Amino acid sequence: MAECDRKFIYLRSGYSLFELIVVIVIIALIAAAGLKYYMDIRDEAVRTGLVTQARNFAAVIQGARAQWLSGDHPDIAPTQPGMKLAVNLDGDQVFVNERGWPANTSIELDSSSNSQTAAECYELWFALMNNPQAATVQGAPGVGGKKGQQRYHISAIEGVCRFEIVSRPYAGSYFDYHLKTGKVLTNVLENE
Repeated sequence: MAECDRKFIYLRSGYSLFELIVVIVIIALIAAAGLKYYMDIRDEAVRTGLVTQARNFAAVIQGARAQWLSGDHPDIAPTQPGMKLAVNLDGDQVFVNERGWPANTSIELDSSSNSQTAAECYELWFALMNNPQAATVQGAPGVGGKKGQQRYHISAIEGVCRFEIVSRPYAGSYFDYHLKTGKVLTNVLENE
């Protein structure tokens, strides 16, 4: 009977505190390594997403410009409301500026490259992109929510539309669309 009692006591004792601590430390180390790997992959996806958005935007801009150039057009396009010219992109009417680059989608607004507003850049974002990311707009707090609630923030600076990432870790990275030249330039900040 004494031998049976010893087995029962031995089976009840389980793992020692030291063994439990070692197992917990090993699991924590594996989780930390996995989390760092996951964060690195996520950060690279954000950077790649910005570059991809910029390339897609540039391709559509070039396509719209090519469509405008292939038609019968004046050397300098009129930009005043009621007189300005448009291209048709998959059923959406996009008005061009004086050089034939997409400027806005509103018939009531001037489309000259030096009068671009953040709201017009926002219109272009949704008219030109397939499934565009939600964005906030400079000077229009009711559109898209408050800055930081969406992944992109759209602003306009002297004939340039800026599409800036506001989510970490690449907050402050952006791409610019220059309305005078049609160039799309990307500026990706390095992750620290």
